[in-house]
Amino acid sequence: MKSFGIVVVLLILVGTTLGSTLVIKGSNTVYPVAQLWAEAYKEINPDVEISIEGAGSSTGIKALFNGQTDIANSSRWIKTSEIEQMNQDGKYFIPFIVAYDGIAIVVNKSLGIENITVQQLYDIYSGKVTTWNQIDSSLPKVRIVPMSRDNASGTFEYFVEHVMKGEKLAPQ
Repeated sequence: MKSFGIVVVLLILVGTTLGSTLVIKGSNTVYPVAQLWAEAYKEINPDVEISIEGAGSSTGIKALFNGQTDIANSSRWIKTSEIEQMNQDGKYFIPFIVAYDGIAIVVNKSLGIENITVQQLYDIYSGKVTTWNQIDSSLPKVRIVPMSRDNASGTFEYFVEHVMKGEKLAPQ
């Protein structure tokens, strides 16, 4: 699976002073790393309180738009429509790639599947394929139970964009 950048989207903060609270919301993927950054930052700036919430990339970006957070962690790029909305509101952002992330597709080891194609994933998540023997006739006729991330997740959005070609996942 192709990797994608984890992006921390920052609103340009004018007037943030020592002694204030820095609010960070967004990606659950970035959350553990953001906690480490916060601890390191507090060592050199002990008067700054830092509040971190992992609630999904889209949630963080929306909170940034609404003035509910200072920093939005995201495991996806900010969308053109989101940039336009911010600019219309007179707000600008600075994206920083802080890491690269990947998506792992996991299947039950007992099936003996070594590889799965993006097309096969599309067929599974679109509902076109519902049993393993539809993927490979040597596999058992066992129901496939697709799992996915929360739809506010940047990882979920990446999967929908790149695997599902923008189409919705079939109801599970």
